[in-house]
Amino acid sequence: RLVLLFCIQLTFFALHLHCEPFDNRAYKGLDRLQTCCGQTVNFLLFAGILMFNTDEKDPLVPSAYIPAGLCLVYTFCFAGYLLARNSLWPLNRSARLPTCVQSLLGG
Repeated sequence: RLVLLFCIQLTFFALHLHCEPFDNRAYKGLDRLQTCCGQTVNFLLFAGILMFNTDEKDPLVPSAYIPAGLCLVYTFCFAGYLLARNSLWPLNRSARLPTCVQSLLGG
C-alpha cells in the first residue's frame, strides 16, 4: 500500500510542479507552500517504505525520518513567514514596518 501511495503522490507532485495551479499573487507563495508540503509527504512515505522493508534492529533506519522532519519544520516556518509577510509588506499599500526596522533598513 505504501508503494502505491508513494507512486500516486509522486504523480500528483509532478503534476503540481508542471501546472502550478495557484495564481501569482504574493510571489507564488501558495505554490511554494504546497510544494513544501508535497516534499514532506514524499519524504515521509519514502521513510515508511524503508522502515517496512529493512531489519528493525538497524540503527540507521529511524534516521530516514530526519529529512521529513526538517522539511516539515521548514514548511511551518515558511507558512509563518507568509502570514507575517502580508501584515508587514502588504501588496496593495505601503509597508508597515516597525520604526526600529525602518531605521535599520535606511527608510
